[in-house]
Amino acid sequence: HGTVKCVVKLQMMTNRNTMLNFLVIIFVLNALRSILITVSLEALRTLVHQDYSSPHCLLNLVNTTTPQHYKAHPFYRNLEFQQGCDLNNYVNMQYASQEKKILEVFIAVCCIIFSVYAIKSLKEICTLKFIVVAGLFAKILSVLDMSYAHFGQDVLYFCGNILHHADISAYRDESNATFVAMTPQGFALSTIFTILWGFAIRAVIVQYIPKLNTFMSASAVNIASMLGLLFIFNRVKYAHPQMHSIATADMKDSHPLSFEWMAYQHVFVHHGNGDSFGPSVWTDWLFSSFLYGYSYVHNHIFELNKDFHSLSHHSLVFVFDTLLGFAYTTVLSAALYAIITVYSSILSAASYIRSHKV
Repeated sequence: HGTVKCVVKLQMMTNRNTMLNFLVIIFVLNALRSILITVSLEALRTLVHQDYSSPHCLLNLVNTTTPQHYKAHPFYRNLEFQQGCDLNNYVNMQYASQEKKILEVFIAVCCIIFSVYAIKSLKEICTLKFIVVAGLFAKILSVLDMSYAHFGQDVLYFCGNILHHADISAYRDESNATFVAMTPQGFALSTIFTILWGFAIRAVIVQYIPKLNTFMSASAVNIASMLGLLFIFNRVKYAHPQMHSIATADMKDSHPLSFEWMAYQHVFVHHGNGDSFGPSVWTDWLFSSFLYGYSYVHNHIFELNKDFHSLSHHSLVFVFDTLLGFAYTTVLSAALYAIITVYSSILSAASYIRSHKV
């Protein structure tokens, strides 16, 4: 009896230590990503150009070209930006950026690396288990990752996607409904750090959470992650312009899983008040909560609506991004766990039926 109690107590201590290690690693990864993005952006603003991914220029551009959207946005509407930015020159600076090439090279390198992983893990990925689980996981991951990166660029770090909230057709003879022609300043930088962070997070999830680490290797999960990443870039390049071209107010009541519903959410909701980052019926609630929570704390409690380069502003960004990273990890772990549980249950049920038929 005493031996059993010792074993149980030892197991509980081991579980607590494992969970503590898991949480510490997740925190370190979240903190590292947030610090790297902030420091890199500020360094580029200091060393390259003072208006590099400038919060003041971006907010001025949105307010000038889409004033109704600016007034409706829960975060932007209470911010005070400095005047004096040459908006025409600022928009043209986005096209002169080399970030699109940098991002394309990075994605190509990722594809090569994970092609090697795929060849080495050929036995594992050429199974029904991998095809079903990885396919579902990649689809969920693509929505979650896109929302996470989108939120960071629109709200926390003032880069990349904010330009999409403006109407650049006032300065260029083209629509801002696509990022094919350009990659705005800060987009590549924040995207690359987020992708690397995502690969690391998913490897940790698979390693530390029971049932996941016995079901699928970290390599296999990251191969699925790469598929999810390709889904994201396909949406940005092809689906995004299509959303802007087909969206109508009548699509509001479309099925939540349909492309028409996503088009409505993006064009009428996201470009209406800044909400619906996915858009996804599964994850919009999470990022909406952070949007309104961060806006209230940033603009009303701490009143940081003027200086976007202060230590106080960056500290609050760090706190919220770290919290969002934990929320992301929780949702992703739960989704992967649920997929594996359902798949295993179906296999067990099928096996039971077969055995009783015999």
